[in-house]
Amino acid sequence: MRISLRLTLCFLVLLILAGCGNSGSSGSSSFAGGGSNPAGSSNPNPSSSPTGTNTTTSTATIITNGAIRKFILPSLPAGPFGVCLGPDGRVWFTRQNAGLVSALDTSGNLQDFSGFGSQPSGICSGPDGNLWIVTGTTIARLTPSGSLTHFPKAGIASFGKICPGPDGNLWYTDPLSLRVSRITPAGVITDFPVPNSGTGQGPLGICVGPDNNLWFTCGNPRLGRLTTAGTFTMFDYPLAAGGEGGSICQGRDGNLWFTHTSGRIFRATTGGAVTAFTSGISSGAFPVGICSGLDGNLYFTEIQGRGVGRITTAGVITELGDTTTGANCLDICVGSDSNLWFSDFLGNALGVLTP
Repeated sequence: MRISLRLTLCFLVLLILAGCGNSGSSGSSSFAGGGSNPAGSSNPNPSSSPTGTNTTTSTATIITNGAIRKFILPSLPAGPFGVCLGPDGRVWFTRQNAGLVSALDTSGNLQDFSGFGSQPSGICSGPDGNLWIVTGTTIARLTPSGSLTHFPKAGIASFGKICPGPDGNLWYTDPLSLRVSRITPAGVITDFPVPNSGTGQGPLGICVGPDNNLWFTCGNPRLGRLTTAGTFTMFDYPLAAGGEGGSICQGRDGNLWFTHTSGRIFRATTGGAVTAFTSGISSGAFPVGICSGLDGNLYFTEIQGRGVGRITTAGVITELGDTTTGANCLDICVGSDSNLWFSDFLGNALGVLTP
């Protein structure tokens, strides 16, 4: 138990390093960015020809714990981290401690893909029908059948997130190198440095907003908007407590919703007006992941506390796990079965919640 707590605190420190600094002013400001392409930021060619990964198959053990169903992974603890619904209907996820990307179906059939090297983190389905993954040194493209291509990138985005953009490209964050970057399906990368950010103060969560811009979270306390042409607008919002912004998603109400490690869920309009919701979140729960459910509500994960919760668009919060769910739950997505699937980093499992 002490070891788990220590690892959790280490992860929290990494999240703190990923936050954006407070500029000390309120309101918003616009910047043009990203046009200069620093050396190493653009690479039209993969590091090698696509190759097949080493794959293994196995079966997860399914257990039920209160409102949560858990798929316990059979291998040694391998840090399930980012999750997404794949183009083949399976849930795909990264496994940081083992350098793997894995796919799991609703029956518990597991397929592991190796070859991802340094700490794969964010993952998403791309417009090309492939999986796209942020690693420590590359952006990786993986076909559902196992063909893997690495595209070298600048920076060290070991904990970056990635999402498909409205322009047919992929967009990802680099928390430690202070950048939001774009990669085309062909592998051409362009970096956009976040304005007015200091060392160790970069973006983390990213999504497409209802206005077809990229929105990303920062730390203490800033929210960013980036057009596909590379223009930033940064919004500062009042927050007395410390902590950093986590994941962000578009709600079905036309707003942006994001988590904050200070124990808050935030709603933001596309004009940058931010509202905080705290009632119903356990003290010290540290909300991290968030996604929009098919029922119109938002679902979030917690590093501590009950592990998973729901917030309505009116701001009513209900924690849905139980005290033995395991917390250390990081990312969350909607599966092909319309349920919520989330990663349990230290529990070596994927959890499933039926709305």
